[in-house]
Amino acid sequence: MTKKIMTGEIFSKKIMSKMLEKRIIYCPSHGNVEVDVFKGEADDKAVCPYCEKINEARHTAAIEKMRKLEAMGLYEEHYEAALDNFFPPTQKAKAHLEAIKGFAKKPGRKCLVFYGNSGTGKSKLLSALVKELGGKYTTYEWLNLRIKSSYSPRAEYSEEKIFKELCAIPFLAIDEIEKGPDKDRIEHLSFIIRERYERHKPLALAGNFTWNWLKETFDGSIINRWQCAGQSFEFDWDSYRSNLRGE
Repeated sequence: MTKKIMTGEIFSKKIMSKMLEKRIIYCPSHGNVEVDVFKGEADDKAVCPYCEKINEARHTAAIEKMRKLEAMGLYEEHYEAALDNFFPPTQKAKAHLEAIKGFAKKPGRKCLVFYGNSGTGKSKLLSALVKELGGKYTTYEWLNLRIKSSYSPRAEYSEEKIFKELCAIPFLAIDEIEKGPDKDRIEHLSFIIRERYERHKPLALAGNFTWNWLKETFDGSIINRWQCAGQSFEFDWDSYRSNLRGE
């Protein structure tokens, strides 16, 4: 079988060699280069082999970048999110951004909380931090769905394995924590907050809620951890989405 394949390859190469010819073409980037072209084909149809390799490398890099961003759990609209391309609309937002940049340089065991109005950039900043620190972004609803799926007899991951992963990754951002069943949400988030705090792993939580809602939802020990080793940021400016709708 191997001999037949090799014979077929040799035969194919012989046919191609009769159909192709060597030519010198001019490439604006690489000067005069030798290329293989089909006999009778115009020079402008030929492609510079060096440019072709560069384009292939760029394409491969773009696919790899996309794969990494998807693995981080980011939404496509936030693929280009970065702390440097977030433009604060108010002085308060500017102060928040500087503090968040400081956190990114030395996160330690801190837990950030972004709360306030909808459409004010909380999700974008979470995504930027995930890219900066190398972690994972999820909404609570998706997290809850993943945990529930572990209860199936055919589940690939157990609930224990899911929580171990969530408590071990370098940085975890959970968005929209106000959504989902109250009992499950409080138990899941409280466990993650405590474990990541004890493991000295940074965490960020966000959603469209108030500080009072947060205090009423979590017990005193969790609030105490935030006060000792956390930072909270209120996003109380107008929504960016109203501007987007007007474009």
